Amino acid sequence: MGYPSDGLSGALSDECAAEVADSNAAMQYYYAADWESARSAFTSLQRAWPERKSYTLYLDRIGKLQRQGTQPGWDGVFEHTSK
Repeated sequence: MGYPSDGLSGALSDECAAEVADSNAAMQYYYAADWESARSAFTSLQRAWPERKSYTLYLDRIGKLQRQGTQPGWDGVFEHTSK
């Protein structure tokens, strides 16, 4: 059995490839602590893919990180402080 010559990306639908690209952009905003852009990107993803629980999780985290603040050099780690 052979694989597509362009790797796994050739097996993705256009819709799935767009979701991956949008998700990557949202994560870049998140790791840059650009909360407004990250919130906007994850909100768009959540609306388009409501069954994806990870987008809701990141929106919750963004809210908590905005309230508590981040230190310079923040590495993207989120620490759960409650259950």
